[in-house]
Amino acid sequence: MSSDPLVEPDPLVRRVREDELDILMPACVDMFTEEVGVSPVASSDGGLYRARVRELVLSGRAVARIENGEVVFKAELGAVSPLACQVQGVWVAPARRGTGLAAPGVATVVDVARREVA
Repeated sequence: MSSDPLVEPDPLVRRVREDELDILMPACVDMFTEEVGVSPVASSDGGLYRARVRELVLSGRAVARIENGEVVFKAELGAVSPLACQVQGVWVAPARRGTGLAAPGVATVVDVARREVA
């Protein structure tokens, strides 16, 4: 996007902190499993996938809305360059789908990406 989002960003969506990795992991595993059809931790202890998610968190490229210790919205910035970046892993908790979290959440991700990344 080369302009601000048309939807008002969600002020509760923010970068995930390192101490929230255990809170974020189930949402990441669920998103991957729903999208690809197989769990990213099914054939191993999950260490490699956890390391990848941790890398996204430490680099400030994982964003989420966390309520009462659970992720209700999440997304990451995947491929990143000074000129552009990819929004990936957009996910809303199944119980909260259809409640209007996705568009404002993605608007926040785009806002963060445009202001601070690309």
